[in-house]
Amino acid sequence: MFKLSISALILFCLVGQNLYAQMYVDKQFDVETEYDIEYGVSTDFAGNERTLKVNLIQPIGDSVPECGRPLLLLIHGGAFLAGSKDDAGIQRLGEDFAKRGYAVATLNYRLGQFQTNQTIHCNASNLGLQWDCLNMTDSSEWYRAWYRGVQDAKGAIRYLLSQAQYNLDNSNVFTIGESAGGFVALGLGYLDEANEVLPGLTSAMPDVLPPNPIYESPCIQHPDFMLDTSIASMDLSRPDLGGIDGELNPAQPGNYLIRAVGNLYGAVFNDIFGSSQPLIPGLFTYHQPADLIVPIGHQRLFAGYNYCATQFPFNCANIINRPYAYGSNGMVDLIENRKSNGLPAPEYEKYISTNNANCAQQVLDPNLTGHAIHNYEDVTHRMAVFFANKYDLCAIVSDNTIASKNKALKISPNPVSLSENVKIHLPFKKGDQVEVYDLNGKMIHSASISQASNSTLLAAAIFKNKGMYLLRVQHDGENIFVRIVVTTKKSRPERPSR
Repeated sequence: MFKLSISALILFCLVGQNLYAQMYVDKQFDVETEYDIEYGVSTDFAGNERTLKVNLIQPIGDSVPECGRPLLLLIHGGAFLAGSKDDAGIQRLGEDFAKRGYAVATLNYRLGQFQTNQTIHCNASNLGLQWDCLNMTDSSEWYRAWYRGVQDAKGAIRYLLSQAQYNLDNSNVFTIGESAGGFVALGLGYLDEANEVLPGLTSAMPDVLPPNPIYESPCIQHPDFMLDTSIASMDLSRPDLGGIDGELNPAQPGNYLIRAVGNLYGAVFNDIFGSSQPLIPGLFTYHQPADLIVPIGHQRLFAGYNYCATQFPFNCANIINRPYAYGSNGMVDLIENRKSNGLPAPEYEKYISTNNANCAQQVLDPNLTGHAIHNYEDVTHRMAVFFANKYDLCAIVSDNTIASKNKALKISPNPVSLSENVKIHLPFKKGDQVEVYDLNGKMIHSASISQASNSTLLAAAIFKNKGMYLLRVQHDGENIFVRIVVTTKKSRPERPSR
């Protein structure tokens, strides 16, 4: 009889989570936006102080979870040269996820790179990008621009989570980025170890030569870029960029858990998928084979665009100093290689379109462009489903306060690794019963409290495999139930107090 009730409770936990997940799938709420929230000031590539801002889009009429709304950081693209949190496509995507129940912050981050001092010009602008502006002084400029974006994104999260008025859940953070923003979102989710930074690219480097004057008007002063007022006003030094977390809002709470990353035709420069986090964020990645800007596999950036520009009628030289990057297929190869070598790696879902249009076809028919979402509703719905299944109920939060009438019961850590003990905090009385069940309803541990105590331990040896378990405590005439998640990684940081 009791086994059946335990099984029913386990089923309830799973069904309840799926019902909760559905909330974050369907667009069901109206939204409101707070614009231009300042989250910090930082120095850009050319020595300018930039005030960094977010727009916060929140649902109206939802039931806010006890531990706050999940936060989704949405990051625009633009080749690290252009773009804004106010771009129409970003605003639409942000509103659509806020309608699902997320608090969505659209992010501005530091932009800009040093163009080369060489005279390199080609009129290929009708392919959709300023060809001239993509010729950098060296390939490290791309990497340093990405790194600054990651630092800013981390600072924005710390700021937003510190603002109690927004009621955000630091154990349920998500991020989405498109194009260059996809690079930043991936770095935000997975760059968590100093040894994942490519050597020498973020430390102090020799000063650059002034960019060639041909780039001043179309690139540096262009209203879409606004990299600086003039070449003469640029600081041409390249100082050490500092640690991966950046320096924005260092006094703010730093503990948060990113549940999943959504990459829309972005990429990584190297394998950053090893993680010190207890739960590696899940990855949803979308790409089109026809992408001319960010390669779907492992190639140099702008491989397709560069090929088009070097053909008739443009006959350009190659865009110089383009680094290699791993697009969606390349990232999956890195992840699968990690798995085959027994290394930790994220769970992922890859969505690849069927668009293989060449550059000529894309120029003639903008609907065939490969650097965009081919089927917006389908792609974003599938991403929402993936994210919702990563959302964690308040019953498992980083301070481990149980969502129960008995607020005195706490467990730590939770999630827990296979090698860690679990400590249960409760004013236990003699005779209280502690039991653990697996997902089949089988009791795997039972113990009676022999004397009054404020805590008891569950030994690591109880948990033979990773997965979800159900803890039952009989105390003061009532049953208290809570899920325990067992992983192969060390326990996550505790939720900061608000």
